[in-house]
Amino acid sequence: MGKESNNDPIIGLSIGNTHWRAVIIRNGNVEWIRDGEGQIEHKSFENINKIIGKNYKSIQFKDPYLLESNKIFERNGKVYCKFDVDGVVKEMTPEDIYSNILLDVKQATLEYLNENITRIYISVPVYFGPDQRNVIRNAASEQGLKIERFLLDPVNTATFNTKEYESNNSANILVVDMGRKSLDATVLSRNNSVFEVYQAESNGQLGSEKFHMKLRDLFVSKFKKQHESLRDVNLLENQQVNDLLMSHAEIAMIALSNDCKYHIVIPSLYEGKDFTYTLTRDYFEKHCKDLLDEISKLIYSIITETVFYFETVDSVILSGDSTNNPLIRKSITNRFPFSKVVHGQNPEVGAAIQAYMRNHPESSVPTLFLAPFSIGIENSDHQLVKIIQRGDLLPTVKRVIFSNLDDFSESAHLKIFIGESVVNIGPRNVHIGDLILKGIELTESGNAQIQISFQIDGEYNLTVTALDLKTNAKSETVISLHSFANNLELIDELLEDGIQEVTDNVKTEKLISSFIVDPIKNHDEF
Repeated sequence: MGKESNNDPIIGLSIGNTHWRAVIIRNGNVEWIRDGEGQIEHKSFENINKIIGKNYKSIQFKDPYLLESNKIFERNGKVYCKFDVDGVVKEMTPEDIYSNILLDVKQATLEYLNENITRIYISVPVYFGPDQRNVIRNAASEQGLKIERFLLDPVNTATFNTKEYESNNSANILVVDMGRKSLDATVLSRNNSVFEVYQAESNGQLGSEKFHMKLRDLFVSKFKKQHESLRDVNLLENQQVNDLLMSHAEIAMIALSNDCKYHIVIPSLYEGKDFTYTLTRDYFEKHCKDLLDEISKLIYSIITETVFYFETVDSVILSGDSTNNPLIRKSITNRFPFSKVVHGQNPEVGAAIQAYMRNHPESSVPTLFLAPFSIGIENSDHQLVKIIQRGDLLPTVKRVIFSNLDDFSESAHLKIFIGESVVNIGPRNVHIGDLILKGIELTESGNAQIQISFQIDGEYNLTVTALDLKTNAKSETVISLHSFANNLELIDELLEDGIQEVTDNVKTEKLISSFIVDPIKNHDEF
């Protein structure tokens, strides 16, 4: 491959069971490798990490659910995968599929950087052994790439997700990553800069997709109740109906992370019949209680099988967009009253930073910033919906789903604020900008689906993007937060106002509670 130098581009890579992401450090800043549409997630292959480097009998024994779809089979003692590409059925070994993914990584990086890469630091699951690593090395070699180092996902997530990662201290850490296909939990102990993995558990059937399928089935049930003539029809045999409902289920999960309800409107879902339904967060909790309980059981199991107690876990680090959902987050964290709960960086970031540090030992560690304040938009109740939370690690990208406020409006007006106060959005927060999205779906209030994306880079530049998921109308604005981030007096004031609001709310709740408990006693006090 020729002589390599420290100036050669080197990326941090994470290949998941549905997507891969790559990061490079340039000019001291963290950059994701993006595709032509600006997306940081690139398509991988379903459950690739569960089958790579394994024989068929091992898959049958450890992950039999993977064989249910008949997409994985055995031929001449080898594992093969069957998949559809533009209507053509192809059959390949997992090793060849992984080689193709790495080719995709190489090509996407070339298009983004305008130069070839030859070296990779790759972040892999804890359960990867020598067989999996050898397969990856060979696949990389086929594409002219060299795997410089294998790094563990939870260690990568934990390494750069505490403000004190450079200091000489010890900590017990729980890292929980919910992907589309699986839920992975790992207990780590850090002594200075050395990490030790104590316990790791994975449930390959408890990813966000399981929740999407549960909600899809709920929507089918509600749709059939609305249209009795379809009671005996298997709607999910229609691939278009299945895909549409799964898409709405995914959007509903995102929407319920920030709102208490999500309104669904699908014209002509099946045989010209419309589907409308409002899903509340309370009903979501009731309907998905079995899955939420499974999450709690996995967390309980992994802690009780170690030498730690719940009270001795210093930090709980969450990874994966689904952990933004309040109910999922509660199922993970409700046993850790004394732990610091933070949202972690993706493992590819840790891999890229370690690559940079090892190849530029004379340089300082690339800076990871903590958001000095929360950033969000105003909702229909004139309250602040926080999209980026104070203390989140930067750079970062966060996405949420909102809807239109007015009936049959041709545009949506987003007001963007920084601050910590939720209710008193005007006097206690700072209005930093607006974004107007034109060309949205002409529909009743609450029916349009608008994806809002907040992206902050290492220079405190906030890029806000609004995308109508039906019409594909798109609008974007860039706001510099540099002056706000360096105004310590303003940051303190915003925090104090947020604390004061919480204090005021607690006092009000206590007063109302006491009045309800003994209305006669408290009547005069009012």
